[in-house]
Amino acid sequence: MFDDRLIIAAGELWTLKDHADDLEAIILASNSGHFKPDYSALHNTLPGLERLGIPKERVILFGGPNNTKSIFKEIEEIHGIKGLKGRLCPGSDTLLREWMKNASSLLEH
Repeated sequence: MFDDRLIIAAGELWTLKDHADDLEAIILASNSGHFKPDYSALHNTLPGLERLGIPKERVILFGGPNNTKSIFKEIEEIHGIKGLKGRLCPGSDTLLREWMKNASSLLEH
């Protein structure tokens, strides 16, 4: 049965933790399956997160594409958080090059 209701927001939520597994930030994105909410709808989630004990200065709102490289770029540009690029996994070309180098080294011995 279809039920037409107003919703507060829709999207994705990620947690960013430090090396000690402590919460650094909550990242909210307006990416959603079929429902594509406006970026401004993400602000509706802040009171609920604060009631859960997450301070709003730890919440990063993101409206762009849902790949890690784009997310980190937008966070750096909009929110001024630097150094996120260093947390990205190496690209497949870099991983393949390293694997080939290590494989060659093993074959030589």
